[in-house]
Amino acid sequence: YAVFASRVPSDMSRFWTQFEAWLSMQKASSAGLKSAADMERRCVIKCIHNARAHVEQLSGVLLSTWAGKTPADAHEILSSGDVEVTNESDKAEQLPKILRVDGQVKRAMAALPEAELPDEERAVRRKLQEEAAKREAEAAERAAEAAKRREEAERPVAAAAKRAVLMRRKEAEQAAKTLDAVEAMINALEKDADLEQAVAAAG
Repeated sequence: YAVFASRVPSDMSRFWTQFEAWLSMQKASSAGLKSAADMERRCVIKCIHNARAHVEQLSGVLLSTWAGKTPADAHEILSSGDVEVTNESDKAEQLPKILRVDGQVKRAMAALPEAELPDEERAVRRKLQEEAAKREAEAAERAAEAAKRREEAERPVAAAAKRAVLMRRKEAEQAAKTLDAVEAMINALEKDADLEQAVAAAG
């Protein structure tokens, strides 16, 4: 639970004031850190000293700035140079925790048995599961479409390769026939030469 005792209006621009305000307006959900409803917020805003005259204004600024902000929103806003901090190392150390805690909350909520979840969270979990299943189905459909496009693109290449193989085979067969014809001609000439020699010897 957080109590914000603002002394001067400039407190609203400081890192820790805003960071703790945002944290106090969050609750755990199956979707991670989620903005809490008015009655679920864990903060009280009080203005003291010079800030008393601006209580409604400052309270309104703090609530309007941080109520409804997601972890990504909080990280972006608090990273801004407009947000003042005494030790810059505080930002470097604390800001990464925003997204890390968001992930830890998701995992912790996912590990809870559904029977232990309130009705609202059961509905959120079912919605998340449906969205995850939808994304998986869409990814599978995209993969199938990509495979189909690759197959269609490769089909002409495969056909051309097949034609080239058939052409080379035909050329090889033709070359073999030509070689056979040449060998037959040589054999015939050799036989003619032998015959001529035999006739000459007999004469």
